Amino acid sequence: MTEGSRLFSENGTIITKGLDLTGLVTHATDPVLIISDGYFIQCNAAAATIFGTSSPDEFHKIKPQDLSQE
Repeated sequence: MTEGSRLFSENGTIITKGLDLTGLVTHATDPVLIISDGYFIQCNAAAATIFGTSSPDEFHKIKPQDLSQE
C-alpha cells in the first residue's frame, strides 16, 4: 500500500488520504458529483444525464450555483 492510499483512523472514523476515486465515480450507477472550490471537478454519466447534459465533460461547464432553484 502506498503512502497516498493508506487508511487512517481518527476518532473511530476511517478516512483516506490521496485515494483516487475515479473508477468508483465513473462506474457508479447513481449520480455522483464532486465539488471543490465552488466548481464541479468530477461527475459520472448518471449525473450528466439527470441534469440534462450530454456527457460528464459537458457537465463540467456548469457551476453549482447554475443548478440552484433560487
